[in-house]
Amino acid sequence: MPVSRAAPQTITFDGPACRLSCRDWGGEGLPVLLIHGMSGNTHWWDGVAPRLPGLRPIALDLRGHGESGWTEDVAAYEIEAFAEDIAAARGALGLERLAIAAHSFGARVALEYAARRPTGLERLAVLDFLCEVLPGQLDRFARFRTRMPPVFESVDVILERFRFQPPGTLLSVDQVREFGRRCIRRREDGKWTWRFDWRAFTLRYREIWPLLERLAAPVFVLRGERSTTMPRAQFDRFLRALPSAASLEVPRAFHHVILDAPHACAEALRAFLVGEFPSGTAGKLLE
Repeated sequence: MPVSRAAPQTITFDGPACRLSCRDWGGEGLPVLLIHGMSGNTHWWDGVAPRLPGLRPIALDLRGHGESGWTEDVAAYEIEAFAEDIAAARGALGLERLAIAAHSFGARVALEYAARRPTGLERLAVLDFLCEVLPGQLDRFARFRTRMPPVFESVDVILERFRFQPPGTLLSVDQVREFGRRCIRRREDGKWTWRFDWRAFTLRYREIWPLLERLAAPVFVLRGERSTTMPRAQFDRFLRALPSAASLEVPRAFHHVILDAPHACAEALRAFLVGEFPSGTAGKLLE
C-alpha cells in the first residue's frame, strides 16, 4: 500500500492536566485516534498512519510524552487519568464518532477508556500489550520513578543511550539510532534530554480481564510473533475471554510491531477499521 498522504497537521489543546498535542493526517473517513506506548510518542505511528486510506488517522501524545506537557502531580500518571486525555482529544477535535488503535501501554489506556466511555466508539484495536503483570516483572523501572530524565551534553551521546524496551526489533542499529532522534529534545541550554517524563513510571498496572465484559465496540487484537510483552499464552487468554474479537499475529515481529512491520500492521488495521476484517478470526497468521 503506497504512502500518499500529506504531512500531518499538529494541533494542541488543553487537557485535564496539561497542554496536549496531536498530529492529524486528515481525511474524510472515520477518525482513528492512534495511541502510543509508555515512553513513546506520535512518531511510533509514522509508518502506519499514511497507509490508512479511507480513514482519518490522528496520533495523540499522552501527557508526559512527546510534544504534550508534563505534570507535577504524580497521581495524574495513572491509567484512568491517561484515559481522560483521550476524552479531551475527542472533545477538542469534535469527534462524535471514532475508532481507537493503541499499542502497548496505550492499549491498556484505550481499554480503560472504552470500558468507561463506550458511546460513539465504533471500533477498538489493541496491539501487543501487557494483559497482566507478574510479580517483579516491572521492578527494573522502579529506579526511574522518582527521577527526572537525565541530561546529556551532545546529541551523539544521548543517541548512543537510546534503546527500545523490550529491546527486540527488526530494525537495524542505524535505524534504531535514527528513530531515536524523534524521542529526544534540545533544551534551552543546548543540552539534550528525552521527550518523556520518567515519573510516569509510577503508574500501577492492573489486569485487563474485568474490563473486557464492559466493551461494546468490536475489538481487534494483534501481536508480534516474537513478542515477550504479550506472550502467546496471554494472547490466547484474551481471545478466550473475548471470543468475538478479530485477531492476527505478525510473523517475525517483536513487541514494537508497528515499527517492525508498519505495512502489515496498516493493512490489518485498515481492513478491521473499515469493516472488511471478519470477527472471531482467532489465531490467524498474517502472511
